[in-house]
Amino acid sequence: QNPKSKKKMKKPVLLQSLFFLSCFITVNGNNFLFLETFDTVPDVFSSGKWIKSSVSKYADQPLNITSGQSPAVGFESDNGVQLTQDMKFYGFGSTFSEPIVAGKDDLVIQYEVKFEEVLNCGGAYIKLPRVSDSFDMSKLDSNTPYTIMFGPDKCGANNKVHFIVQFQNPVTLDWEEKHFNETVPIRNDKKTHLYSLVMRKDNNFEIFIDSVLFKKGNLLTHMIPAINPPKEIDDPSDSKPSDWVDEKEIDDPEATKPDDWDENQPRKIPDPKAVKPAGWLDDAPAKVPDPEAKKPDDWDDDEDGEWEAPLVSNPACQKVGCGVWTPPTIANPAYKGKWKAPKIPNPAYLG
Repeated sequence: QNPKSKKKMKKPVLLQSLFFLSCFITVNGNNFLFLETFDTVPDVFSSGKWIKSSVSKYADQPLNITSGQSPAVGFESDNGVQLTQDMKFYGFGSTFSEPIVAGKDDLVIQYEVKFEEVLNCGGAYIKLPRVSDSFDMSKLDSNTPYTIMFGPDKCGANNKVHFIVQFQNPVTLDWEEKHFNETVPIRNDKKTHLYSLVMRKDNNFEIFIDSVLFKKGNLLTHMIPAINPPKEIDDPSDSKPSDWVDEKEIDDPEATKPDDWDENQPRKIPDPKAVKPAGWLDDAPAKVPDPEAKKPDDWDDDEDGEWEAPLVSNPACQKVGCGVWTPPTIANPAYKGKWKAPKIPNPAYLG
């Protein structure tokens, strides 16, 4: 049902393995390339199907194969990989039965994640490493070259479902990291959520959470930096001539400040029409001793000093007002501000 591709990524990329969290991966929407439920006996780590990284950063990973905390009714026997320790790096993976050639078929990457505690700083994303004869799953780390990275990540203000590809520039042959230019927030509510990435062979892609489409885009138009560089760029060896004028407008040299322009006029002035309200108490204090306060029985004037009642707002002031009365301010009709010459087109402007 997919339309024929109008543009193809110029160099196919091979993938051969996947790591981090349970998932399934399909090619062309029908054939399972990889499926993991973590329900086998012996478990996937004991059998060697999944391999923990032996890199020191991931040493002694405390992992459990379990149904987790409070599984949903009817799913008590469904297992997953439980990461049991905070502030810990985890890295483990499994290999595909065959490599994937990017762009040959539609690709679906989908897996479930449940944060059993509200996530403050951490990620649960997967990566598809690049094909390499020297690739060793036991040496997996954050610097392992990959082609696709997908999944939730949150730390501080950063809160997004990552979608990143590493693309090989067909001219320079350098591998460059490209990020989706829109943001999909993660789900962080202690419930199980299904994260899905669909990559079409025509370079379109879609991101789903719980089978609901949240964002879509195209690899050629929605990644930063762009996969396809612009056709033309500024000449890096060029420089602006010393006599180049780029001010489009200039102050009118013939303009003069009007004689009646007073820059000293304030923006606001007291309202000349305002009058002090009747009953205003000029000499009344804003605070008075609390008439209902009583000296404590254990108060000793010799030791504690002369007792004074705490102050409260003067109730007489609440009726009209008291203290020094000042009129409200209004906009000054004579205010003009600092004078500036009007702008005119610059005759020397070159752009």
